[in-house]
Formats: sequence, C-alpha cells, structure tokens
Amino acid sequence: MFEPNEEGKVRLYFTEEKICIGSYKEVEKYERETKNSYWASEFFELPPDYNPIGKTADEIKLAVRELLLSKLLKKSLGL
Repeated sequence: MFEPNEEGKVRLYFTEEKICIGSYKEVEKYERETKNSYWASEFFELPPDYNPIGKTADEIKLAVRELLLSKLLKKSLGL
C-alpha cells in the first residue's frame, strides 16, 4: 500500500484538519478534486496492514506508539 523509506517509515500527508489523505499520489488527487492543498507531511513507522487513510494524526501516532511498545515488550521478554 505504502512505500517505506530505508528506515521503514512511510511519509503520510494530511489535510488542514489533520486527517490523513495518504501518500503523494493521493495528494495529487485530493488537490485536483477539492482545490485545496495538503496541510503537512510526516514520516511514520506503521503497524503491518494498518491503513491510515481517513484517520487523524493523533490516531496514527497512537497506533505507532502501540507498535513500538509491543516491540519493546517482546524484546524485553526475549520473544
């Protein structure tokens, strides 16, 4: 769905209301259809099979935080 960079992170783009509109391809479509431009972009390490489109930046950050905590827990338990 999204192409991660060498750090395994994906650049996501958001509307003015901080709703994820996806990757750059979706930004082009969004700008063309709404005549608005995107608000910002950020890199995220997304959980596997996680679809961020339509979610707020805070919801995505929470999912990323949960993924990180899960990784840390597995590492500390030696799993």
